[in-house]
This record gives sequence, C-alpha cells and structure tokens, in this order.
Amino acid sequence: MSGGYHAEPATLSAVAKILHGAGDNLGQVEAPPGEIKAGLPSAAIAAVIGHLSEQANTLVAGLESAGEAVKASRTEYEANEHWAAQYVPKPGPKPQ
Repeated sequence: MSGGYHAEPATLSAVAKILHGAGDNLGQVEAPPGEIKAGLPSAAIAAVIGHLSEQANTLVAGLESAGEAVKASRTEYEANEHWAAQYVPKPGPKPQ
C-alpha cells in the first residue's frame, strides 16, 4: 500500500492483551495495610500509601480503558479494510 496507513491486526491484539495484562497485574497488588506503626511519621506514611493506592486504581482503569480502545480500533480497522477491498476502485485501466 503506498501512502495511507497500515496496521497489523495481530499487533493490535497483542497490544490490547499487554495493556489488559498490565491492568490485571497491577489490580492484584495487595491492599495497603490497615494501620501503620512507624511512630511520629505514621500519619504521613499512611497518607502516602493511601495516595499511591488511589493512583494505582486510576492506572488500572486507564490501562483497561486503553486496552479496550485498542481492541475497538482493531475491529474498526479490519472492517474498514474489508470495505475498502470491496468498494475502493483498484488501480489500472477503467472498464469501458
């Protein structure tokens, strides 16, 4: 294909799988401990751990969303390729 764009559906599937897998792995991280016993900085440490946990949840959602977007893009790309193969005129002499 000259010009335009090209994507391999298998590559898009692999990327979606990687994103979903990363989200699944991150989502399996243990919950933060209930009580921090570190003396005076306990409250600060608990706040940092709580914030990290919230951000990890946000990242999991983002990875899942990105994986779904790539999967949807693959489906749409393939549908467009099939349509183009059927309906876009082929190069060469035009039928008379």
